[in-house]
Amino acid sequence: MAAVARARRTLEPLFSHLASFLGPTDLHALAHAYTTPRNTTFRLNTLKVDTATTRWPVGDKTSPRSEVLQSVEAALMATSRKPTPRVLPCPFSRNAFMVSHPSIAVKHLAGLPAHKDGRLHFQSWSSMLAPLCVGAQPGWRVLDMCAAPGGKTLMLCEAMRGVGSVVVNEIDAARAARLKRNIDTAGLSDIVRVNVGDGRKLAPNHPAVGGELFDAILLDAPCGGEGIIAMSEPASYKHWSLAWVQKHARLQAGLLAAAHALLKPGGVLTYSTCTLSVEENELVVDGFLERFPDMSIVNLALPLVSDQEVAERYANFTAGFTHHHGQGFPQEMAKALRVFPNEHYEGFFVIRMQKRE
Repeated sequence: MAAVARARRTLEPLFSHLASFLGPTDLHALAHAYTTPRNTTFRLNTLKVDTATTRWPVGDKTSPRSEVLQSVEAALMATSRKPTPRVLPCPFSRNAFMVSHPSIAVKHLAGLPAHKDGRLHFQSWSSMLAPLCVGAQPGWRVLDMCAAPGGKTLMLCEAMRGVGSVVVNEIDAARAARLKRNIDTAGLSDIVRVNVGDGRKLAPNHPAVGGELFDAILLDAPCGGEGIIAMSEPASYKHWSLAWVQKHARLQAGLLAAAHALLKPGGVLTYSTCTLSVEENELVVDGFLERFPDMSIVNLALPLVSDQEVAERYANFTAGFTHHHGQGFPQEMAKALRVFPNEHYEGFFVIRMQKRE
């Protein structure tokens, strides 16, 4: 409780801001999430691991899928933690998993051969949602607009079964180099092209684009990061201010405008952030839709909130807001997904839009 109270005091301006749409119970839960380590999560690279077998742990123990998972469990047993950590399945993806013991970090498993050769990829469950919601298909041409460190790019390639083309853009050269290494390790360099630059400057005639528009664009935008704050890491919150939120909202609007120009008629644009503020989520999307009336909100390719039975399994998953501070948004905004942070998930927002043909 002392840690929660300390988080509330340290982040008082943030909590005051979020109180415009979060009640006392949610604000307390948020402070608890900010002080609680998240469990390590990972997924299998379906281009390198045959995942057609029955869901773990049922099924053929000699399958490539089970081989990787058993290697993880062997490494967990070697840590001598009590109770013994286990591999638990993700509720929304049969190829994603969580380590049950919160003290197990990536460093404890990074030496596994399956990680080194690209069969296993460490990634937060929340960040897996955006590429799954895109609905990319084999043969598509896809743009990952703010791509580093590359986990979402790899998932897009897996959804396309390695058939098609992906352009990935990253503004930071060092992060882009790390992204390129991840792509090479995954064996996807033949279909992925990496561009280093500001996504707002991408245009149809840009050399990285080559005049051909995209079937799908994923914009996992830079944001205020309210969904990934950890009190143990001051760098995750020391920059926060209302001006910080507004700065990112302007950046996001610019990136969305550039994405619109790069999208084919009939193409889909998926926008996501790891923040909670309405100013960077529903308000940015609402402004974008007003500016570009040929865009409309459509269902996520991975429907979660709309299915009542499924929604009840995710207490921290809710629909996008349809109003805020007396301002109404399109009713379709409820098709967006909001994820409230806890020990399993980072805070997240994702919405999918389509360009009129």
